[in-house]
Amino acid sequence: MAEITKAEIRMAESSMTTDVAAKPSSRRAAGMPRSAIREIMALAAGRPNVIHLEVGEPDFSTPLPIVDAAFAAARSGFTKYSPNAGLPSLRQRVAQRVSAAWQDRDSWTKMSILNTARSGKFSSDRAITEYCDEIWNVWPLSVTM
Repeated sequence: MAEITKAEIRMAESSMTTDVAAKPSSRRAAGMPRSAIREIMALAAGRPNVIHLEVGEPDFSTPLPIVDAAFAAARSGFTKYSPNAGLPSLRQRVAQRVSAAWQDRDSWTKMSILNTARSGKFSSDRAITEYCDEIWNVWPLSVTM
């Protein structure tokens, strides 16, 4: 079986397109307004130093050390899905890092507070508010009893 070279992978990647809006699948689709996510993608496309992950694919090639590691893993037979609970070696390393962080109570408390505070911008309240504003076009109504 012939081996796929890195050059062949790069050539295949360069021929791929992720802009599905470029060629609508029907007249009905062509007549629909562009989605908000497509507008955001178009805005981001014009900005320098933006890493595009909005469609699940970065706009740069995978770094060669990662490609090499993936090839080495595949050649060694490491081609199966990992266990649902994760790889034991990785779980052990994560547990060691968490245990070490837990030992420094001040650092742990700071990390806990920051993680909780940062999650606020992805909260369900924000999602519902954005849907109300941008999708449903409804606004809060003051009710007096």
